[in-house]
Amino acid sequence: MDLMREQNIQSAIDAVQNGATLRHAAQQFNVPRLTLSDRLRGATNRPAGQIEARKLLPVQERFLVDWALNEEAAGRAPTKAQITRMA
Repeated sequence: MDLMREQNIQSAIDAVQNGATLRHAAQQFNVPRLTLSDRLRGATNRPAGQIEARKLLPVQERFLVDWALNEEAAGRAPTKAQITRMA
């Protein structure tokens, strides 16, 4: 999701919290009403939700990728089973 869209959603949330109707804030900031309603009820944006659903944190995933690439560069390309154990 691009930064401008996320800023519009946050501006619409602020407007509703300051007394604007959901419909008016959604129209003013060009945000879908359902998205605005969901966010007001605590939903997160898609990238944040996807991070929470992953088994590894981004830093752990980056470590695993770097490890696998280093092993491959050294002529010891890890198998899927080795990568799974390492994870």
